[in-house]
Amino acid sequence: MTKTEIAELVHEFNRLLQAKHKQPVSPPWSDAPRWMKDSGVDGVSYILRNPGCVESSIHENWRQNRMRDGWKWGPVKDEKKKEHPSLLPFDRLSPEKQRKDRCFLSLVLALSK
Repeated sequence: MTKTEIAELVHEFNRLLQAKHKQPVSPPWSDAPRWMKDSGVDGVSYILRNPGCVESSIHENWRQNRMRDGWKWGPVKDEKKKEHPSLLPFDRLSPEKQRKDRCFLSLVLALSK
């Protein structure tokens, strides 16, 4: 599988988790904005470049990339304002948000073999 194919599958799984936890659900991969797709592919690439990484480092990579692109913390995700409630250190995330990063890591590793 390519990095993009893995990112798409993980994105779709994340949508299921969002719905399960009654959180706002991201658009399907086919309708996702370019920045969202690029972020998913970057996350896959990070894991493949860093064997043995842990979910907190994956989250920190994502967080640093978002902030470099002008995003900041906000109580709700707002693409126009570039605000996101997960722009916190990993240990300050809710258990559900931490689980998302654990699943991301596990799925990327499983799908890349």
